[in-house]
Amino acid sequence: MLPPFGPVRLEATFTLYGLGLMHGRLCAPRAGLQLDVVASARPVEPWEVHFTVGVAVTPAPANGTVSSLPRPLAKALCRAMVPLNLRLLLALEVGQDVPVFARKRYTSPPRLARGDGPIRPYRKWAAQFYTSTPGLGR
Repeated sequence: MLPPFGPVRLEATFTLYGLGLMHGRLCAPRAGLQLDVVASARPVEPWEVHFTVGVAVTPAPANGTVSSLPRPLAKALCRAMVPLNLRLLLALEVGQDVPVFARKRYTSPPRLARGDGPIRPYRKWAAQFYTSTPGLGR
């Protein structure tokens, strides 16, 4: 769902940058919108993480409903959509993850689901940053 358009087909790419930084780009070509999400998880104390999320909505490079509007109107509409899309993202996506984060625990080897990707090499690389944490050190 992409307010105010209702159900929309999205093309999405997500990129992780090291530990705790993710950029997601969701394009809705038919609506003419591009949604960029940046999320950062930052450990501040043992068992406490601050999670920051930023959202930008812009006219998509392809021709669609919003991108075909006059530029000032398209930009104003995109600006108006940011708070709503941020609230939806936090409620629907991040909100679903909170119970998972609250109960997470380290397991070795990790139990993987289809599509989890190369978690083992990532964990091996990440271990260098957690030398003092039991189970994550070298």
